[in-house]
Amino acid sequence: MPKKLDEIQKLIDMLDQSNLNELEISDKEGSIRLVKANAQTSVVHSPSASAPPTPAPVQADQPKQVPKPKGIAFKAPMVGTFYLTPSPGADPYVKIGDTINADQPLCMIEAMKMFNKIMPKQQHQNHKIVSIEVENGQPVQYGQVLFYLEA
Repeated sequence: MPKKLDEIQKLIDMLDQSNLNELEISDKEGSIRLVKANAQTSVVHSPSASAPPTPAPVQADQPKQVPKPKGIAFKAPMVGTFYLTPSPGADPYVKIGDTINADQPLCMIEAMKMFNKIMPKQQHQNHKIVSIEVENGQPVQYGQVLFYLEA
């Protein structure tokens, strides 16, 4: 089973670009199962190969979509848990109305007990945050919109 985030990300990218809907890999340390659902890949991890795989969550029909704020979507570069603050009780990295600069983290995503600071891309610098789409401590999927930005 892959242990490093970049290995998992490569598997996700390969699955997204393939005609497959599901991929499962198992070894003595555990298993990982990737499932495509509505153009998003979800990751299900079992701690040991002897444990049965956990089914991916089924998405129920949702009511009419609420229009999103206009702006540029800043998406999650990985699967994990979203944190808007560096530690509990600390000030958030960014707030609505803040202008992004090059050396300012936007958030952290924790994956496999590793905390990854998410930095703005070159094209997003000097943009203003108009919306934060994820609550602190919530799980996020690869490609999920985290923020909407305005140039």
